[in-house]
Amino acid sequence: MTKVIVAIALKTGMRWSEIIHLKWKQAPQSNYMDFDNNVIVVHESLAKSKQSRYVPLCRTVKSLLQSLSKNDSGYLFLNPKTQKPYGSIKFSFKKALQKAGITNFTFHDLRHTFASQLVRSGVDLYVVQKLLGHATPKMTQRYAHLASQQLHDAIEKIDV
Repeated sequence: MTKVIVAIALKTGMRWSEIIHLKWKQAPQSNYMDFDNNVIVVHESLAKSKQSRYVPLCRTVKSLLQSLSKNDSGYLFLNPKTQKPYGSIKFSFKKALQKAGITNFTFHDLRHTFASQLVRSGVDLYVVQKLLGHATPKMTQRYAHLASQQLHDAIEKIDV
């Protein structure tokens, strides 16, 4: 389960709280999967910015989600012990990081990684802002770390 949750965070930039409240289909005041339109709908009541947003599904995430088994609660990620959405995956996430030899990394860093990968791939900062659900570009700039090679490439473009 941890692998799927991490993949969603890394490929969508969604916050932990947005992911654990995901439901299979639309319900009042809930985040849900819209497979027909290939998006995840983040409801305004569960978004930090208090504005709804649509997060496109890439093939990898869609495939991972469709491989999950559904349950009666409607939630994608249900703790089998409590029959409620997971409160945390800190233990399994920490264990996975140790296995991979990764130190000094938090779940929220996946969100930063998502933004940085987009910017390094040439995605416009305004688009990154909308995907992350940030109210201002200033916050997005804190997330979107440039690679030094990008700075060199920018200078090369005008060196004609």
